Amino acid sequence: MQQGISLRQPKTLVHDPTESPPDYVLLALVVGLSFFGLVMVFSSSFYLAISQGLGATYYVVRQAMWMLIGGAGLLIAQRTDYRFWRKMALPLFGLTVALLLLVLLLPDELSERGGAERWISFGGFQFQPTEIAKFSLIVYLAAWLMGRGDKLRSTTVGLLPFGLIVGVLIGIMALQKNVSSALILTMIAISVYFAAGASLIHLGAGLAGALGVGWLLVQALPHASRRIE
Repeated sequence: MQQGISLRQPKTLVHDPTESPPDYVLLALVVGLSFFGLVMVFSSSFYLAISQGLGATYYVVRQAMWMLIGGAGLLIAQRTDYRFWRKMALPLFGLTVALLLLVLLLPDELSERGGAERWISFGGFQFQPTEIAKFSLIVYLAAWLMGRGDKLRSTTVGLLPFGLIVGVLIGIMALQKNVSSALILTMIAISVYFAAGASLIHLGAGLAGALGVGWLLVQALPHASRRIE
């Protein structure tokens, strides 16, 4: 008998990013730097812990606990399809801006440390929204730059909107007097922009502008000048 023609569509192989092996070199660097950080925390804190009547390993044990939590987050992130973050880019960025603005609205006793407003503190719980900002900026810029294509090297379509996006976060940091975080976010943004294939002229102009604004902030804020000195 002649076989009938099957109307079923053949299965197409769809690549699942979560099934790919990890980047072992990058993983080794992360683990190595994490343990090196523990050594540095112990060497710089054991005397302080003893002087406060605590055990010599008090601070390094706390840091190790956070490292374990971060390791669990790493494993979860490894099993998460990276395309999920493209959908979450805008909500995550909006949440970050809202948290950074909340820092400005809180009383100084709940937000200020070392001359800058950078904390959200409620009872025993406290965190810095700038830590979320580092991640959300990478995700949002990656999603945004992916849609630029060849227009990325355009001044009006690439550089100016990019500067506006980054400028929103840096402007809030300036209001918080948080110069160190502003510089870190600026370097993150320039690195992502470079990786996306931006014009070297645009990168140079952005870096020069960032250095100029950073210098002005340091001169205007006494606590920032003292840290550099």
